[in-house]
Amino acid sequence: DHEALRSIARMLDHQRRHNAGRLDRLIHDRAVPRKWPIDLAGTYLKDRLVFDWTPDRAEAMEYFWSRAHAHGLLDRIRPLRTLDIR
Repeated sequence: DHEALRSIARMLDHQRRHNAGRLDRLIHDRAVPRKWPIDLAGTYLKDRLVFDWTPDRAEAMEYFWSRAHAHGLLDRIRPLRTLDIR
């Protein structure tokens, strides 16, 4: 059911945006006790990890699948399907 999938996707998107707004607190609470330098943790979590879906990321995923198929890791490549949650 597409409506159920949209509902789940909206909840996940809401949580992702909420967590992005509190990254500094998460870094302080989690990185510091583990002796992970705050600047490195901030760079990694804010600049390197990206969860927004864009056409470039879709293209990269299709490329990854094509390479996995070429190396025999996938029997076939399925078309990429996405769901608009707006």
